[in-house]
Amino acid sequence: AASALGKIGGPAVEPLIARLGDADRQVREAAASALGQIGGPAVEPLIARLGDADRQVRQAAASVLVQIGGPAVEPLIARLGDADRQVREAAASALGEIGGPAVEPLIARLGDADRQVREAAASALGQIGDVRAVGPLIARLGDADLMVRVAAAAALEQIGDPKGLEAVRQAQKEGRL
Repeated sequence: AASALGKIGGPAVEPLIARLGDADRQVREAAASALGQIGGPAVEPLIARLGDADRQVRQAAASVLVQIGGPAVEPLIARLGDADRQVREAAASALGEIGGPAVEPLIARLGDADRQVREAAASALGQIGDVRAVGPLIARLGDADLMVRVAAAAALEQIGDPKGLEAVRQAQKEGRL
């Protein structure tokens, strides 16, 4: 039924969103897949689901937003400033998968008060691979949280810029990693 609703398009968005909260995991997965087929009209309701109380629903919403791609970028960037840490984290992760225009907003999230958001932003920047992130990621090698430092180091290694790689070696030498 979810697959058929995905072919209907826009009018099926709300019923499919409701199925993201279904008790049956296969129903949730089918609803997410169908929403990915619909694309643009599903973006806002899916972004709203990033704040769902159920972790699996949040993950399904983020996954579908990645499939939708371009139309989801601006709304996801807006969610980087959400009051809920889990929403900011899910948005950062999804933007890392999508890439492109999210670099500057993700760089800004490297300074988030929550360490998991900083970690997600660093990982996303590594996935994107844009050299604009090298300086801010080098700065995160001095983060108070070890996991953020590790994520920043991994991102710098993914980017592969010589300046970033040297900073990682120096941080390892100094025992920060």
